[in-house]
Amino acid sequence: MKKLLFFITASIMMSCTVIEQNKAIDYNNALVEEQEKVADKINEFIDLITLEDTLDYTSVHEKRKEVLETINLSISKVNEIGGFGESEEFKNSILKVLNAYKNGVENEYTTMANFLLLPLEEQTDERNNETEEIAYVADSLIGLAEENFMDAQQVFANSYNLQLEFAPEPLEEY
Repeated sequence: MKKLLFFITASIMMSCTVIEQNKAIDYNNALVEEQEKVADKINEFIDLITLEDTLDYTSVHEKRKEVLETINLSISKVNEIGGFGESEEFKNSILKVLNAYKNGVENEYTTMANFLLLPLEEQTDERNNETEEIAYVADSLIGLAEENFMDAQQVFANSYNLQLEFAPEPLEEY
């Protein structure tokens, strides 16, 4: 009889572990989804200001506003999702990424856009170098926040015995 009780307990414990793992996977994916939404919007903004031939203040202002709204919505959503288990560290690490994105868009990337909006005669090599250095600062700060997030994600995955995999790249349409 005791052996049967142990088996049922072990079975229930394993069942709870699987349920907890599934919840942890959903939690991880929800945070990553928010990060990906924001990263896509930032990439659209950077593409606009670096690839557009006829850049104008209105398009830059509208895209910047759209990106910042997306970031703010994601920050709210992550705060609403909350932490997982007994730790807030994983959630806080994605919030740091989102805030690094926000700071980059509000400051350095906007500085880069403003430089590119200048008349060509005012876009000197010296100003261009200064602007590139400023953008590099944002890229570096974002990179550090993303690395810290990935480290926190690995700790989170290890604590729930999860295997992390890179998300597949979307298929290109032809």
